[in-house]
Amino acid sequence: DEDILMARVRTTGVVQKTFSIDSAKFQIIDVGGQRSERRKWMRLFQGVTGLIFVASLSEYDLMLYEDSNTRRIDETLNLWKKYANISDFQDAALILFLNKFDLFQAKYYHNKVPIEFNGEFVNSPNGYAPPKAEEEEDEKCAKALQWYSDLFHYHLDQNRKSALFVHVTTALNPKNMKTVVAACTHFILQQHIVQSGFIG
Repeated sequence: DEDILMARVRTTGVVQKTFSIDSAKFQIIDVGGQRSERRKWMRLFQGVTGLIFVASLSEYDLMLYEDSNTRRIDETLNLWKKYANISDFQDAALILFLNKFDLFQAKYYHNKVPIEFNGEFVNSPNGYAPPKAEEEEDEKCAKALQWYSDLFHYHLDQNRKSALFVHVTTALNPKNMKTVVAACTHFILQQHIVQSGFIG
């Protein structure tokens, strides 16, 4: 099991898996995130009840593999703004995974690599600059995680903010992922019931 957790396989093409959790049936469609893969996405958006968007916390200082002039954090935000707000997902639950928290802790908190970001959010009336590691109370990095959460909320249309569920994840921690999967399952089902009109 540990070997499987440690394996890193880049998603190419479209991978579909169907499974059940507590008698609820789910179909997961995993799409490749590289630029060359994105043309395949649009045909998969009909009937989606939940969008899981995975953003790496630890790659804020790295450039894209395909474009050495574009930072990964900027590319991630551009994708979020484009797809989280499209009409196809207006009735879907939005789940944001802030992933690789363990790597983020090592880079940001312990090695003091600063988050350098000068995007629209920083200069907006309700925005603010990313915190520094020295400002954190402990290695939980609460200030930085709040900044990331606020950053993604800012780029979400007002009518979609209540549909967003944010969770910090460490994919290599099975206990963490079990908790996340359970929480996401509950959130998706709850949003689906609301959209069906059974509860307000």
